[in-house]
Amino acid sequence: MIPNHKSLMVSSEEWTLAIIAFLSITSIRGVHRRWSHILAGAATIFVLVYVLPHRLWLLDVSPSYLKVLRWTPEDGSAGVKNDLRMVVFGGGNIATVGHKPAGFEDQSASWTEVLCRELDCASYKSYIPRAADPGGSVTSNVVYDMTLNHTLASRNVTDGAAYDYSWLSTEYPSPLHLPDLQQQVNSFLANEPATHPTQETLWVFDFGFWDVWRLSAFPQDISFQLVEVLAAVIFQEIDRLYQASLASMPNPSTKHSMKPTRPSESTFHRPFRVIIPRLFDVSLAPGFETARFRPPPPHTQADELRNAAYLTKHWDSWMDEMTEKWLGLNMPTVIDVTASAGTGFDDDDDESGPGVIQRISSRREVINPNVFKYLLELIADRQLKDSGIEDSRGRGKMPADQSFGHVDEACLQPNATAAAVAPGILEMVPCTEAEEYLFWDGFTVGPRAIRTIGARARDLIERHIEVGAPWLKKPMCSTLIKLWKPACTHNNAFTAQKT
Repeated sequence: MIPNHKSLMVSSEEWTLAIIAFLSITSIRGVHRRWSHILAGAATIFVLVYVLPHRLWLLDVSPSYLKVLRWTPEDGSAGVKNDLRMVVFGGGNIATVGHKPAGFEDQSASWTEVLCRELDCASYKSYIPRAADPGGSVTSNVVYDMTLNHTLASRNVTDGAAYDYSWLSTEYPSPLHLPDLQQQVNSFLANEPATHPTQETLWVFDFGFWDVWRLSAFPQDISFQLVEVLAAVIFQEIDRLYQASLASMPNPSTKHSMKPTRPSESTFHRPFRVIIPRLFDVSLAPGFETARFRPPPPHTQADELRNAAYLTKHWDSWMDEMTEKWLGLNMPTVIDVTASAGTGFDDDDDESGPGVIQRISSRREVINPNVFKYLLELIADRQLKDSGIEDSRGRGKMPADQSFGHVDEACLQPNATAAAVAPGILEMVPCTEAEEYLFWDGFTVGPRAIRTIGARARDLIERHIEVGAPWLKKPMCSTLIKLWKPACTHNNAFTAQKT
């Protein structure tokens, strides 16, 4: 609903119906038909301009929402089926292969690549680095390194073994050889601008998986504070990209005029859309048990497993909080852009010189899809099946073609025979029924699960656009827009969609 429009729309409709009724009566009674036709045309224009647009905002026009994701140039001159671009920053996670085992490069697809294909993207660019061994980037190398040094310096080992964290520097060193978020954003901004500008960009920020892997070994008071700092770092870089996107807005053409021209409707609603998936608990990956360093007593791996679960929840909580704060900056801002010669809105102005076109800044939008919830459903289903139990949610009775026979061990395992022949050389071999294993290796699910995650991510994002995007149902209000939409007197509240 748009309550502030209600009174205007009712009175406008009544006024219009009265005119039409009057014209009908006068036409029947023989009043001059020319004037009746003129007034009828004026009434029709009034309905189209002031009544129908507001009514249409109240209708469910779901297919138009998807136009943002399935964009096709109106003139067909671009030669691209879809003009959607996806840019991915991250450190790798459970559905993004961060390394390539020798001979198994075909297992390198990620959930974002699948999502891009599902959305029929025109281009895809990922800055997630490839590591030689299992592992990935952290959000900030500088912040992690400072925290590591602080932890080592602040713990007095003479107070007892529980305060000894000297092994952190050896087992969980700063991954300085891998680019963090700031370095990845630097690389993106340093690239040459695209020759064919896109109409829409999906910005994916997929960090946290390897942060939690490392931080679960730290003292809990330090690791929890660091998560809060890293959440701020992520949104600092997001806003950096947002500001850069405003600076690189296309320079539109308008007729030589010194007075501002009207912004286009597409400019009102074009979002700066960010995707931050909710985190998968790294302690649920088989590698947390098989590949993790066993800490010296009294530290235990069970403590680290518990820490990982708490940190995952804390990470998502702080991402929600930072999302809310960042979206709170969503006040439409008028941007003056100097325009070159061309055709604009002011057809009656023939002055020479540079024109000015006013545009509305892009609206911030964040989507927090729980794309990895599917994996939790698979794990719970198999565990209940193995126990002969079913629950009211359908877990324990998932069809065989949708479930996995093995959810707690990886398909890729060390070759024991090769290790006996050549000690120190680790050779990995795949299982014989790879499709039955949820996990491909200790930290990555297999291709079947990745494909499903990508497809589900598409559904979650499209659902967000159809149901949870009020920006397509309500116009952005500002002093500038009110000049053309007098009924726009309310303030929009833009919130993140948690799906």
